[in-house]
Amino acid sequence: MTESVLELKEPDDTFISQLKEHNNNLKKQVIKNNILIDNATLNKALMRKHQCIGYEKDLLRSKKASSSITSRLR
Repeated sequence: MTESVLELKEPDDTFISQLKEHNNNLKKQVIKNNILIDNATLNKALMRKHQCIGYEKDLLRSKKASSSITSRLR
């Protein structure tokens, strides 16, 4: 009984290597997730920027259009 308990307390090399491999896989997954999160954040920021630029362009176009219409009316 005590021998089996001692065997359980000392992990073998395959167990340690499996743990290391699992740990590396988890680290890679965390890095991938962080990259995905960063990309999503970047995409959202770019979309907001494009929406703002689009809004500014539309506003500028409408100002030009209204000024040209009023100048034609004069």
